[in-house]
Amino acid sequence: MGALFFFLVVLAVAYLVAIKLFSSKARTTQPSASAAMPPAAPELSPRLSHQQDSAADKPRQSDESIKQIQEWVSEAVKCKGEKDYEKALKYLDKAYREAAMYEIISNHLSHYTRLPAYLQLAKKNDEGWGQLNLLANGILPHRGPNPTELAIDIDWRIEVSDKTRLFLEREKKFEQALWERCTKNMLSTARAMRKHMEASEAVKNEDWKNYDSNRYFSEELKEGLKKNALWSLEHAEKVMQQHTIEALKEDLWKTAKKAKFEQERVGGLAAEVFATAMSTKSKLHALAEVPDFMVRTRAMIFTEK
Repeated sequence: MGALFFFLVVLAVAYLVAIKLFSSKARTTQPSASAAMPPAAPELSPRLSHQQDSAADKPRQSDESIKQIQEWVSEAVKCKGEKDYEKALKYLDKAYREAAMYEIISNHLSHYTRLPAYLQLAKKNDEGWGQLNLLANGILPHRGPNPTELAIDIDWRIEVSDKTRLFLEREKKFEQALWERCTKNMLSTARAMRKHMEASEAVKNEDWKNYDSNRYFSEELKEGLKKNALWSLEHAEKVMQQHTIEALKEDLWKTAKKAKFEQERVGGLAAEVFATAMSTKSKLHALAEVPDFMVRTRAMIFTEK
């Protein structure tokens, strides 16, 4: 039931992606009154819903505040290790309340994806599912009445997808977990492909020679930029090796064997993951492909015997 609800949320995210992709074409068109109205803010759980101001109004976070948040998160991790899950949730709540007074900081995002797992450990699975769906839809982390841009951030979607997969595995819903692992792998393969393409283009075009035409760059600095570009390409090539069909098959098998799948079926899923990822032309395009991709992989996982 939770996975089906999550699939519906994915459809909502795809709608946001479509708006982002085609907004530039629609700027000359006057929107209708209904289109101009922002969506109603959902009724949030008390968790993470402390601030109603927009992110633009948030002050810059101080080093002291950042340190305090990290201390509370560390305490939550400690309490989790001691299996005092209620206390761990209280420390997370303190951290979220402090963070909510400021704009979102990217290196704090992993703190938020801890919440569903901690709720699950505390035997609050339904609330955990609710938080996962709000995270995937960009409603949380909450910084105002409207969804954040995280709903169309591929790195965030990959992170939430992997947490969802883990949540499902802990519930022993291995087929649904495999479905989610396919989605995570498709997006991460598309991301890796895009980074490899960008790094290849930078080296091919020798971008370091024209880094900034309005400023003087010494030969030593240009050489440093060249080394960085070559390193980025080498790193991107190594990452791509983790996203071949064989590598994808090996990763999918980690969950597929728990679902008692045959190797041949896993190979078909890996091929679908790879083909879909390679067909995308941008990170946003990859996100927009998720609903159709999930329909195809759902048929391969749940109906094929």
